[in-house]
Amino acid sequence: MRVYLLSMVLLMGSFLLEGRVIRVPSEYPTIQEGIDAANPGDTVLVASGVYNESNITMRNGVYLLSEEGPETTIIDCGGGEGIEITGCDSLTVVDGFTIRNGGRAKGGGICIWGSKALIQNNIIEYNTAELDPFSLGGGIAALGHSKVTIRRNIIRYNDSYGALGDGTGGGIAINSCDTAIIEENRIVDNVVVGDWEGGCGVGGGIYIAGTPAIINSNIIQNNYAIVDGPGSGIGAGIFISCGSNKRVVIINNLITGNVAQARWYDEGWGAGIYCKAPAVIVNNTIAHNYFSGLFMDTLFGYGGGIYCENTSDTMIICNNIIAFNLADTGGGIFCSDSARIVITYNDFFMNLNDNIYNPPPGVGEGYPYDSFYNMNYDPWFVSGPEGNYYLMRTPYWSPCVDAGSFEACGGFEQRTTSPDGTPDAGRVDLGYHYGTAHIDVETILDVMLGVKEHLYAAPHITLRCYPNPFNSKLTINYSLPAPEDATLCIYDATGRLVKRIEFQFKQTGVAIWDGNTMPNGTYFVQLKTPEYEVTKKVILVK
Repeated sequence: MRVYLLSMVLLMGSFLLEGRVIRVPSEYPTIQEGIDAANPGDTVLVASGVYNESNITMRNGVYLLSEEGPETTIIDCGGGEGIEITGCDSLTVVDGFTIRNGGRAKGGGICIWGSKALIQNNIIEYNTAELDPFSLGGGIAALGHSKVTIRRNIIRYNDSYGALGDGTGGGIAINSCDTAIIEENRIVDNVVVGDWEGGCGVGGGIYIAGTPAIINSNIIQNNYAIVDGPGSGIGAGIFISCGSNKRVVIINNLITGNVAQARWYDEGWGAGIYCKAPAVIVNNTIAHNYFSGLFMDTLFGYGGGIYCENTSDTMIICNNIIAFNLADTGGGIFCSDSARIVITYNDFFMNLNDNIYNPPPGVGEGYPYDSFYNMNYDPWFVSGPEGNYYLMRTPYWSPCVDAGSFEACGGFEQRTTSPDGTPDAGRVDLGYHYGTAHIDVETILDVMLGVKEHLYAAPHITLRCYPNPFNSKLTINYSLPAPEDATLCIYDATGRLVKRIEFQFKQTGVAIWDGNTMPNGTYFVQLKTPEYEVTKKVILVK
């Protein structure tokens, strides 16, 4: 795969300009010998093959790169320890390998201690963290003030087993690091197991503690947080516990099919996400996550989609689709009594045992929309080329299309929720967006957050038209920040006015347009006020 090598050469940048290229096995027979011969800024370039090596120790500032990519360049640790990156204050990189069958107490596949590290384009599989009362990170563990980026990896079939207590981070575990970026990975089919009395399985896919982090554009699917004795499964998809000065952003992730398990009469929390942090959770699809129980007549599970624990700063949940999750209490979201939380512009649908338990005042009150623009509609998921969570466009449009809180930008306008691959345009669609364009987190936070205290004010108008396409009658409703005069106009594709409705000094309004006498085609619904104007395209198909 020479294309892979060329793309990696372009990414290496300063490594190739400043350092040597050391080749394995033509110059050094083993990967470790190649690393030992390298200096900061050097690249160790590894040819295709299976390398039966364990306890590979990286050197500061070395770029470990495969020549042909992870499918053909395999490090098989044979049950021994995997790769270790310790005390590296210059960027140290592992790029393009399959790393499998590693085992240690912390970081079965890759362990990062007090280092600046980039882990990208790897397949990390069948690794184990165990042999310690509290295991950490079956696939990858990062600890001790590290600065770590984990990007475009497949992290699968790893497990973290707490032999005498908690198991943490089946796929990835981040603990007490300076920063962590986890983006564009597939984190699937990992398991975390709590053992002994009271041991918990915590963070089946991702575990983050005491670290400001960005979790961006990952697929986090079919991970398990289970117990092997009395105990709880917590955060099967993602577990987060951070202080008020360590913000976590969870943006544009597909979080589905994750399972938390409780045994005997213990409780489980957060099948999709467990969050105790000042987090921003935006544009994720969180669906089909659930709790299972062993030896229990009653299932004690809280927060099938998200469990929100108390935090001293505000948590924001915006533009998500939270649907078809299951819990004993709070199938969609469980809010603890002390949670400070903003919930706005989300779709909650068919979450078993409450869409939202203990919501903030006004949230979830009203159908089909509450006063914070949360709705309760079937998102109409459909299958597409990359998965099963696209949004329907035909014969009807999903109500989640064009339903978000800001205009598509920052990479969303280059990604898609449509099975035909059409990029998002206009107001951003709810939920996860498929594609490869990078989501610029800073841009999204700038346009979405603004001044945090003003989020509930929703300082723009909302215009919704449904169903779309429609075959006879179209329901149109709008809401404004405050009561004022508004005019609703409907135009055909040539710009001809076909309907006009006046609303006098109202904050919300509803109209039904009967299109039975109109020909099939495209129409435009426009709402005007003295300060605002918004237009929606609708399609009449009889």
